[in-house]
Amino acid sequence: MEFKRANACLRYDYQMINVDGEEKEVVNHGIQNEKEAGFVLVMYQYLRLCGYPAEKITLLTPYNGQKELLRSYLREYCRKNPLFGMPSKISTIDKYQGQQNDIVLLSLVRTRSVGYLRDVRRLLVAVSRARLGLYVFGKASLFRECLELQEIMRPLLQRPLMLQLVENEYYPCERGVDDERVSKFRVASI
Repeated sequence: MEFKRANACLRYDYQMINVDGEEKEVVNHGIQNEKEAGFVLVMYQYLRLCGYPAEKITLLTPYNGQKELLRSYLREYCRKNPLFGMPSKISTIDKYQGQQNDIVLLSLVRTRSVGYLRDVRRLLVAVSRARLGLYVFGKASLFRECLELQEIMRPLLQRPLMLQLVENEYYPCERGVDDERVSKFRVASI
């Protein structure tokens, strides 16, 4: 993963955010992870407050159940609020093939087993959809242990697993990706 410019309000251009939620199966909706969906919702709202246009943000997940949960959270907390609105796209990984966006928020959902994300091609599609920033939400320990995914997950897992925010910065950002002169940042546990 190589990005050239830093993303406003965020210390890293890509990062995995560890979420200790629990997956659950929901009748007619498949697999969902409410805590993870909540993290993604708050991250989306934060990006919008930092000035990112809604059309530059995509929410991805491997499961229809999580997609529907994300959509319901966004409808409830964002749709009618002019500060937030709805993101460009809320999609499953499989339906998003061939598409890209500047910022991708990826919800991995699973907490007990990796599931069909064990297919390296599927995860590769997911992590390659972002032009400027990729933020992955999931249970880090589960994905760290999966041998098939280690090459893809290694760069994400080498960075801190708590979201690191930069204060007093707004979109667009001129800071370079390797600019370590970030004077004020804070670690956020959503």
